[in-house]
Amino acid sequence: MRSIEHIKRWLYVIVRNESIDHLRLRSRLRESHSEVAYLGAETDEHHETERVKSAVFQGILSEIEKLPRQRKAILRLYFFEQKSTAEIAKQLGLNSQTVLNHKAKALESLRKSGTKFRGLLEGVTTFVLAITFYLLK
Repeated sequence: MRSIEHIKRWLYVIVRNESIDHLRLRSRLRESHSEVAYLGAETDEHHETERVKSAVFQGILSEIEKLPRQRKAILRLYFFEQKSTAEIAKQLGLNSQTVLNHKAKALESLRKSGTKFRGLLEGVTTFVLAITFYLLK
């Protein structure tokens, strides 16, 4: 340190560098907060999707339980055990066309009862609803 001017320049450089470091740190913190907020929103959306999916599944299972015994058995074999119409007919000792008729009537009954699910879906965004029905396929 030779002179007062030299000390002033040295202090100026230190303050400038510390200021730049502080601004960079604030910028990184701001980016981190926005990333965490984005992930939090994504998690909330995931929970909402799971809630709707669960409610719809429970509603569908409840409606399946209300079906006549034969139709209920056919739907379970077809959708949950993924058996073909021929396999179901052979297992239940029915004609293939009878199985198809029972399946069609059972599905029609479930479609008609679909209006009961509207209460579950109030306040749910269209995006979440579309994803839920995509996942149900």
